[in-house]
Amino acid sequence: MPAFPANRFPAGFPAGPAMRRTHFRERLIHTIVVSQARRLAQEIRMVSLPEMPRRGIRPKPYPVTSTLQPPVYNPAGHFPAPKSILPPSYNQVMGSPLIHVVLPVGMLQCNCSIFGDPASKEAIVIDPGDEIDQILDILAEHSLKLKTILITHAHIDHIGGAAKLKAATGAPVLMNENDQELYDHLDWQANWLQVAAPDKTKIDASLKDGDVVELGGLPGDVQNPARRFEVLFTPGHTQGSSSIWIPSENKVIAGDTLFRDSIGRTDLPGGDSRKILRSIENKLLTLPEDAIVIAGHGPNTTIGRERDRNPFLQGM
Repeated sequence: MPAFPANRFPAGFPAGPAMRRTHFRERLIHTIVVSQARRLAQEIRMVSLPEMPRRGIRPKPYPVTSTLQPPVYNPAGHFPAPKSILPPSYNQVMGSPLIHVVLPVGMLQCNCSIFGDPASKEAIVIDPGDEIDQILDILAEHSLKLKTILITHAHIDHIGGAAKLKAATGAPVLMNENDQELYDHLDWQANWLQVAAPDKTKIDASLKDGDVVELGGLPGDVQNPARRFEVLFTPGHTQGSSSIWIPSENKVIAGDTLFRDSIGRTDLPGGDSRKILRSIENKLLTLPEDAIVIAGHGPNTTIGRERDRNPFLQGM
């Protein structure tokens, strides 16, 4: 979730459960709607909203194919989900680009990434927070078999659907062990948002800094080698937050560590403002300037843009 500026909350702001539930949800929704609408209006000067679908009908998820989209109405959520989605990266050495579908899921519209290798038909899903049936439909549409489920951090909007997806596919779930306690209290998180607690599952392995998860690759096929998903340990939003760097695609899945014009909140359990800034400076800002950042919520951005324009990163 993006961080709020320090002056966002008025004097006498309620503490305890009242803050976590009512005021938190209202402020989060208001902040995301207003800030994203302003950014879109500035960049495309005039936002023309698509025709609103009938209630109960959700727009189809979109592949990463265009540079900018107006807000997408989501009858299942509480606010539009504007997204900046960029073209697939073509690399002559690496052969065909990976399939990459970004699917905003759940009440907080977490950006779930579905990566598929066209040659081997293997897939990796990152942050299946909810709406597992839609994720399974996308896998089936591309004839993909899920190999691994990666979790950037253990907040309910990013990990809430992991148990259901694992049960449906048998794929192992990988997450940094420092977020295990947060995952153990998933029912508390559900209570904060006043939603039903999702099922939990065993975390099959811990993601550690420098770990590599490979996708695809056929024996002896030099035109289609395995793609590397490299783990960057980026604590701060939570104690075990991780980002996933995919060099062949020039993309980083940043979870809730880095956003367009913002950084992750650090006022929730396990948050640390100094750690998140160190993580961004030492792990993310060292990536190529044109590297595409797939944020945990909202539009995509690039490393270079955030270095230049993000108010939280000035002076780094």
